[in-house]
Amino acid sequence: MQLNLGQKIRELRQRDERTQEMLADALGVTSQAVSRWESNGGYPDMEFIPAIANYFHISIDELFGYSADRESKIEDILHKTDALLRRNGLSLKEGDPAEEFEACIETLRTALAEFPNEPRFLSRLAEALFYVGWKKHGARAKLEDGAIVEDAEHNAKNEYWREALLVSEKLINVSTTEEDRENAIYRSIYLHGRLGEYEKAKQLACKQHSVRISREMLLPLAANGTEKAHYQGLRILSLINNLGDAVQDAIYRQPKLYSSAYCLQVFESVLGLYETVFSDGRCGHWHFDISMLCFQISYHAEKFCKDRDKALMYFDKGFDHFTAYKKVMQEDCVYTAPLVAHLKYSYSNRKQPHPVASDYLQTKLEGYSEEFLTELRKNEKYAECFV
Repeated sequence: MQLNLGQKIRELRQRDERTQEMLADALGVTSQAVSRWESNGGYPDMEFIPAIANYFHISIDELFGYSADRESKIEDILHKTDALLRRNGLSLKEGDPAEEFEACIETLRTALAEFPNEPRFLSRLAEALFYVGWKKHGARAKLEDGAIVEDAEHNAKNEYWREALLVSEKLINVSTTEEDRENAIYRSIYLHGRLGEYEKAKQLACKQHSVRISREMLLPLAANGTEKAHYQGLRILSLINNLGDAVQDAIYRQPKLYSSAYCLQVFESVLGLYETVFSDGRCGHWHFDISMLCFQISYHAEKFCKDRDKALMYFDKGFDHFTAYKKVMQEDCVYTAPLVAHLKYSYSNRKQPHPVASDYLQTKLEGYSEEFLTELRKNEKYAECFV
């Protein structure tokens, strides 16, 4: 075991392209000491073992060569935590057992003590802390000069969000998947903003690429023929999706705009883009995104515009799109509309498949008037919404 320790340190250092001097500086020892370890002329004191493992983002067991069961143990922990975290799509609503999520958080904290900086644990812990922070502490905003601004004083007391921010920032700096890194950056900027740390949020945001050189924009330039057409389709849909998010965020920050007929117009315009692209109605996995947009339009039509016919029409559209989404969940999609005819998209390869929560449809009923719900109950088509 001791003989392998020096060899393991050398292998890890070379893997990460670190010099003996860099490792020595990080540990607070001399480079000669590191050289002795690697040449088996001496061994690190036990007090340095956790620091060495942490430096290379591995567990202490792996540092000593006991990695045969490492992955299976990690997978077992992930299986247990994901069983809870993916329930209801990580949405903590009234009645959800927050204590179970807290137990999951403790499991992940314990796992990270054994496997320092394991990206998969960090990713799930950041998610869990973020959503539990919503459940137990919430976030506040206030109206100033007709616009909604964060109540940073209140939000800064959210210890779950504070920890989620620390975990997310750590995740940015460890070896991980690009998806996890993107989520960590997004969450860090979001939380800095919610907590009133706007300069930190801006600094991190300014370090990222512009829309122009995102992978969705660049991949069409890197391909040819049908592959190019595939990436062009992805670029179009990514831009529509992000446009919808940008419009929604801007509207929600202006209460007068949020409750206006103009808001409804804007949402309908975004929906129109989707419907133009998917001119034949075959939307594949984007049925889910479109269903959420339709339900949003329906809610605004009923709540603020008092247009029950339009509200019913868009609720029906949202229901149909969600039903279509469930049918294609486990299938590879075939797209035939002109702009996306060459799009090849497999559910199994989708980066972040939307979870289909058992109560997804019930959540879409929240906020409607009782008269509107009574109208829905009359139609057997919507029976599963009221289960």
